[in-house]
Amino acid sequence: METPVNAVETNYRTIKITVVRGNNLQARRPSSVQVDMDGEVLGESDRKLLDPKDQRVHYDFTCSLRVPGGASCIDTVTVRELLPAEKKLEAKQAVLGQAVVDLLPLLYGRSSFLSTVPLNPASVPSPKGASPVPSKVGPL
Repeated sequence: METPVNAVETNYRTIKITVVRGNNLQARRPSSVQVDMDGEVLGESDRKLLDPKDQRVHYDFTCSLRVPGGASCIDTVTVRELLPAEKKLEAKQAVLGQAVVDLLPLLYGRSSFLSTVPLNPASVPSPKGASPVPSKVGPL
């Protein structure tokens, strides 16, 4: 028996990832955030200025991730701060931290849910030129 083409499409779910703000950042120039999964860039925010009074950057950035609804899992999702390039050098990337998101509601049949989780600061800064350690998001 053949599976209809559009049946495969309904097995996918869209997960929206929102970065509201960054607290206690060191950037003095406009910076942006980049979200990626397993090295594939999902999106990059506009450059925003640090609020010197609150020591925060309000990114209010959302990107989407389409994942299979079956037995597949999300391996790693990483949020990085992108600092502007100085002169003709490449832009610098800094891993902001790690967060854990429980995706069990999707396994139990919910089609959507909202979860607000803190991004815990990275414990060890990445050496210059080293690949950052991605943050674990959890199984789907």
